[in-house]
Amino acid sequence: MFVRVDTGIRLFDALVADADRNDVWKRLAELQQRYQFKCPKCGKTFWLTSELIKTSWANGKLEGYRCPDSDCSGIVRTEKAA
Repeated sequence: MFVRVDTGIRLFDALVADADRNDVWKRLAELQQRYQFKCPKCGKTFWLTSELIKTSWANGKLEGYRCPDSDCSGIVRTEKAA
């Protein structure tokens, strides 16, 4: 993000102040906690995408989320999957 001259700096400061008032930083941290995972096998951190959902072939239930690294077979198990 580029902020130019005094007007841009004032607008940027207003955005940051508004974020503080509306707890945007807290909400972003909660989103990160909810949708960012760490592979238990390789340690890679990744964001949840629908392509990474791992379901059981037997009953279709959620098992967890596959590591996006094609060389890793790690699966992050979640509370919902447990």
